[in-house]
Amino acid sequence: MSAVLPEHGFAGRSPLAIAVRLAASIAAACLSLWIGEQVFLRQPLTTDENSYLFQAHTFSSLRLRRPAPQPPEIYAQRMVIIDSKAGWISRYPPGHSLWLTPGVWLGDERLAVALAAGVSVWFLTGCAAMLGGPVWPAALFLLACPFFLCMHGTLLSHTSGMAAVSIMLWGYMRWRIRGRPGWAALAGLAWSLLLLNRTYTALLLALPFAVDSLLCLWRAPDRRQWRGTLLFAGCAALGVLMYCGYNYLVTGSAFLTPYAFYDDGEGLGFGPRGQEFHTWGKGLGYLAGNFLLLDRWLLLGGGALWLFCLLAIAGWNRRWSPLALGAILIVPAGYVFFYCQGVNACGPFYYFETLPFFALVWMLAARRLFCQERPVLRRAAAAAGLALLIAAAAMSLRFMRGEASRISGQLSEQARLARVLRSAPGNALVIV
Repeated sequence: MSAVLPEHGFAGRSPLAIAVRLAASIAAACLSLWIGEQVFLRQPLTTDENSYLFQAHTFSSLRLRRPAPQPPEIYAQRMVIIDSKAGWISRYPPGHSLWLTPGVWLGDERLAVALAAGVSVWFLTGCAAMLGGPVWPAALFLLACPFFLCMHGTLLSHTSGMAAVSIMLWGYMRWRIRGRPGWAALAGLAWSLLLLNRTYTALLLALPFAVDSLLCLWRAPDRRQWRGTLLFAGCAALGVLMYCGYNYLVTGSAFLTPYAFYDDGEGLGFGPRGQEFHTWGKGLGYLAGNFLLLDRWLLLGGGALWLFCLLAIAGWNRRWSPLALGAILIVPAGYVFFYCQGVNACGPFYYFETLPFFALVWMLAARRLFCQERPVLRRAAAAAGLALLIAAAAMSLRFMRGEASRISGQLSEQARLARVLRSAPGNALVIV
């Protein structure tokens, strides 16, 4: 870490900073519920969401799977397995469905997504507090980010995935800054939760954290470093064991995932994949298209990636910037090998778990800008920075209004049909 810079009322563990963090977390949760209701009209964007919710209802009855219904052709649904041995189960890992289960118990699964939004904001603003800078720029970035807000209007697994990454980043930074190995265990457990949810993304994000951990161990191979590194790796390995155990209980093999059981032709690599023939050209084309989407959805409605390049330079920190940039780049690079670009109705879905690292870049720049040693410079920087942040938030809000209208328009007919189905009496035969 660089030299400690002077703190102020919005920084660190001050009561004002804690109040800002709590208010921003509650605001994120409330906005998640409102957007899910008013923009997405409580409708799924993808069949994936139906699969997660189906499995969450199964978990809510304290079962891993349901018996295969007969005849299976009547009950067939995309992304759901119906098999005489495996039973009736989602093709996806159990992590997100487990996250949704308390919401199902409470009568509204969207409460769990709102919780994920609040958890992400709380832990990411906590990272800003640990850096010694103000917490409000990080909070404002997240609450003005169209990608963050609109994704939390869905039931997609990326929402709880981002919460897991936010906890992992906070635990890892706390371990490194405070020097207490116990926080490494929290980081490893959070990675385990991510593995049980967004498996490929978890494996990709493990690389920059592993490199950083090994570099720290090489520079200072003392007992405390070894203890923390082993705790981090051991708790992460626990997630691998849990995933293998779930696979064994569901498919009969620890190394056969439900995802592969559903269709073993949809793996990574090039050649025939699902209904596609994947090539390097397609993968790089998806990469370019997703970066253009990210440029629009990250902030401002366009030009965000250029802004973050400038922020990365302005806030460069030898300790944390390489980790942030490594995580931001490794995920898009890894998805070049995946045959599907994603639905991407509100941003590049597969890149969503990189958002905490964009927030880290933002925090480092804010820390450099707002924590000037001279009070006059600090006040001037705060005034200029606040004006720029408000302008960025206004531009993002204008972009979101247009996109929200488009999304709700696309889902309006689906929502009308859902209302008709809900209004039908029990055991009614509905012909569409």
